[in-house]
Amino acid sequence: QAFREYRKATNNYEWRKLAYAKIWIMALIAAVNLILEFVSMFRHGIKYCKTIDTWVWITMNISCLVANFFQISARIFKANTALVSYDLVNPGLANAVFMGWFYMFIMMQRFDAVGLYVSMFLEIVKTLLRVIVVFSALILAFALTFFVLLSNGNHLAFASIPMATIRTFMMMMGDIEFTSTFVFPHYCEEMERNNLTDIRLYKTLEDCKSIRRITHPLASFWTVCVFILFMPIVMINLLIGLAVGDIEAVRKNAQLKRLSMQVQTHINIEKSLPKFILKRLAKDSVTEYPNTKQRISIINYFSELFKYPDEKDEGDELNMESDYMREAVLDQKLKLAQLTTDIENLKATLQLVCAKLNTNDDGNSEGGTPTVKAAPKLQLIDVCNLMSANNK
Repeated sequence: QAFREYRKATNNYEWRKLAYAKIWIMALIAAVNLILEFVSMFRHGIKYCKTIDTWVWITMNISCLVANFFQISARIFKANTALVSYDLVNPGLANAVFMGWFYMFIMMQRFDAVGLYVSMFLEIVKTLLRVIVVFSALILAFALTFFVLLSNGNHLAFASIPMATIRTFMMMMGDIEFTSTFVFPHYCEEMERNNLTDIRLYKTLEDCKSIRRITHPLASFWTVCVFILFMPIVMINLLIGLAVGDIEAVRKNAQLKRLSMQVQTHINIEKSLPKFILKRLAKDSVTEYPNTKQRISIINYFSELFKYPDEKDEGDELNMESDYMREAVLDQKLKLAQLTTDIENLKATLQLVCAKLNTNDDGNSEGGTPTVKAAPKLQLIDVCNLMSANNK
């Protein structure tokens, strides 16, 4: 109200004309963007509506259009008969600013340097939303319980069901304020019941001067203990575990997902550009000089700074493991072949020794000269007989 009165009192008509022109330009751009988005939704079907960046872009343009539509209608009509309430201007502009920056954050997912971190963030947000939907019954259960127990004790944070739900959600994040919300009001209530309002403790406690009290202490403290066990401990640790699993899954598939998004972005850009521009930008060949020293720019410096180390895909690891196993099997085959060759050579040598022994036996039997060392000879004869039996 003060800003509108100041604007009426000033004589800066040039500023008014410039602001009026900017409002019309922003509204027209938002309207054109919405029309293009609806045409794209009609052309590509339901698949186009499944991406989060589409809805963020649509929400940003709708918020911008609503905020500027009041300014336009207030200038065309009277301010009190505008088609859009003035109370929607600031929330609409705030939502448009937030959605614009959030859309830029989502677009960073397509870049190699920081795309992995954006993918991790979005996956964790999806997991968080799914878990909150599942545990919403438990959150509402504690919110309604605290509303029943503490609303009669003049606790403003639990005075209504929506405020009790928001306060319970904040308590789940660790903002319990156990001392100021439960302990001091309880002791102040006890001292007032026992007529101990003249003691020093009651007079020095600032919380006793407020109207907050715990009317049902046993049920309230029991509910708080159960809440601390269920929500901040169990649920938050569950979310941490799920987030770690999501991060590991994103790291494995981040490169392929990022490449697919880059290809989709390039296709959309090619569809939006005229043909004569595409003909001028098209190249049949590209020459690279890998040994030349490249210039280090600020963009390349930050890209290398935020670049995440490349992770090998699971398929590459399996291929490497199969290659190692194949090489090990080939080595074993070569060793077995060498061992077989050595055994064959040893077998041939033993056959020659056995043939020589048979010849010596025949000569000794004809000459009638007995040998002194007969034990090793008998062992060799047994080996030769065993080999001849195996050959048969």
